[in-house]
Amino acid sequence: TVRQAARRLNVADRTIYSLCSSGALAHRRIGVGRGTIRIASEELNRFQDNSRVAVRASETVVVDHLFGSA
Repeated sequence: TVRQAARRLNVADRTIYSLCSSGALAHRRIGVGRGTIRIASEELNRFQDNSRVAVRASETVVVDHLFGSA
């Protein structure tokens, strides 16, 4: 459900609705009218994998420096 997906991604329900509406998160609508949104766990995994942001090496050095490790 939308609520389960939101909890898993640690975001608000409306964020999941927005991701579904924009096509960024694959989902199915089941039922009559607008239907109920269902999101497969595989689709959440795919969304998370595609949403990763790589950390640049220079940023890592700055973080290490802040904690006195460099």
